[in-house]
Amino acid sequence: MIKMRNKPYMVIFLAVAFFFSVNVIADYVLRGIQIDLTEDRLHSLSPGSQQYMQALDGEITVEFYFSRALATPYPSLLSYGKRIETLLRVLAGHSDGKMQVMITDPEPFSEAEDRAVEFGVKGIPINESDMLYMGLRITNDVDGEVVLPFLSQEREKFIEYDVMKAISSLDQAQKPRLGLLTQLPMTHMPRQFQGEFQGQMQSGQPSVLYQQLSEAYQVTMITADFKALPSQMDMMMLVHPPKLTDTQTALIDSYIQQGGKTLIFTDPHAEAIAATSPAGQFAPALPNSSHLNGLLSKYGVQMLDGKVIGDALLAQKVSVGGYGAQAVKDYLLWLNVQKDQMDGQDIVTSQLDSLALASVGVLQSVEGSGTTITPLITSSTEAMVMDASKATGMPDPDALLRGLTVDGKAHMIAARISGNSKAGKPLSLFVMADSDLFDDRFWVQTQSILGQQVAVPTSGNGAFVLGLVDQMAGNELLLGLRARGVSNRPFTRVEAIRRAAEARYLAQEEELENRLRAAEGQIQILEAQNQKSGQVVLSDANRRSLEKFRAEVVETRRALRTVKRNLREDIESLHHLLAVINILLLPFILAVAGLYILWRRRQRADIH
Repeated sequence: MIKMRNKPYMVIFLAVAFFFSVNVIADYVLRGIQIDLTEDRLHSLSPGSQQYMQALDGEITVEFYFSRALATPYPSLLSYGKRIETLLRVLAGHSDGKMQVMITDPEPFSEAEDRAVEFGVKGIPINESDMLYMGLRITNDVDGEVVLPFLSQEREKFIEYDVMKAISSLDQAQKPRLGLLTQLPMTHMPRQFQGEFQGQMQSGQPSVLYQQLSEAYQVTMITADFKALPSQMDMMMLVHPPKLTDTQTALIDSYIQQGGKTLIFTDPHAEAIAATSPAGQFAPALPNSSHLNGLLSKYGVQMLDGKVIGDALLAQKVSVGGYGAQAVKDYLLWLNVQKDQMDGQDIVTSQLDSLALASVGVLQSVEGSGTTITPLITSSTEAMVMDASKATGMPDPDALLRGLTVDGKAHMIAARISGNSKAGKPLSLFVMADSDLFDDRFWVQTQSILGQQVAVPTSGNGAFVLGLVDQMAGNELLLGLRARGVSNRPFTRVEAIRRAAEARYLAQEEELENRLRAAEGQIQILEAQNQKSGQVVLSDANRRSLEKFRAEVVETRRALRTVKRNLREDIESLHHLLAVINILLLPFILAVAGLYILWRRRQRADIH
């Protein structure tokens, strides 16, 4: 036997060679096979996509134009392109041979690049002369064609939805018809996007939800003075509707009675209306409300007029200016609704992770209607019903928190209404006490890419609304896809600790501020008395009192600063502790566990 002096180095060389060989072989042999260890299965094909591809009617061809060579120096782009390739091959694998996938690298100045441009695929400049392409062209055997010009990396979480939406659109001979009645400026709503200037506003732009509804449905706007409903509607949506006449209410009632599929979004205070008021005007002092209680009470539900929900557990964080922890506050009237507050059995809400709502109303059941009310969304039990006037103007987050008296109830925000109408038709009715979920500000960021506005959801609002419409239209394929990848998960226990500390300090702060105002008031009284008497020199008693109150003012202000500093330090300490746990403790535990396993293996080897 020949002894190798460099045996350790040879072993390392063979291991490296084996590693690269396995990866090269796997890249070609195991394409389309993946293991998804993410909790929400974000990288797995949804059941809806699998079912659709298995039942595909006719053949389709998907051409993926991907500049693989140009993307190689950019690992994230290359990885994203490979993920798209994998997705397409997995889809093809479920199509029983009905979907063909063509991968083309449109090299600069090649015929492939000319074809890509001719089909409408767009590129982004990588350098002075080269363009990187990452677009799809999908065709079927009856001359149908859909082109996705550029698959933006910002929508990576939604790539399966975007591709499946494009494939399914080939089969739509005619879009379902949706009648829309609203006061919201959905066709020209201001939108915030992340471009060259962060937070830049665009006015006169259709809202993202309106655009998405228009892509999937024939949307007919119902004017505020309508005398009759559109003659042909597959469903109707009322979003913060204007005040209706008796005749208009009767027309809507008749439509519902005949089994018309209807979605109603009322609102105790529509913040989208306040946000689009003419420039230079102050926010309205009165809530901009809408309700259809006269109509909805017939169907077993009504919205509490002039009331909103304040929720300590679901409060969104808002910036109030300044620096550090005190610059961000919990705003009780804007809610970040989580899975625990949504019906896990409903086909729409079971797919969602979060919703962003604002100035939300309260729905209550009305007895004697004979209908079944199924709550889909509720508040947490750490909530309170407040006057809607508290949502107007510029509310103080701290004042709202100090005034919170938790009632321990989970208040209903949205519900399905089922049963039979008086006309004997099955009801298909949805009601929600919020319309601000349609406002782009609360749930989406848009970026300008290649001259196109790319919407990147930060919450499940769009998935929720479109899911409701899809479900009523009988198109349930996309329900499980719209919400995939949107997961805003706060650290609930950490948030509870922080809120408790904040509430404790706010109570101390309020007490100290009351003492400060009282002391300052006493000083003003003494000074006024002295001026009234015309005395130049204070009496000994008044001087001692004045010195006492001034000393109390100084001490109270010092205590107030201490309270605010302690709150800031407590919150920062909590953040530092979490950082240490994530950065140091967990890796240390894993390293110790690894060393222990290695030691045990060596112990066994020595024994044998």
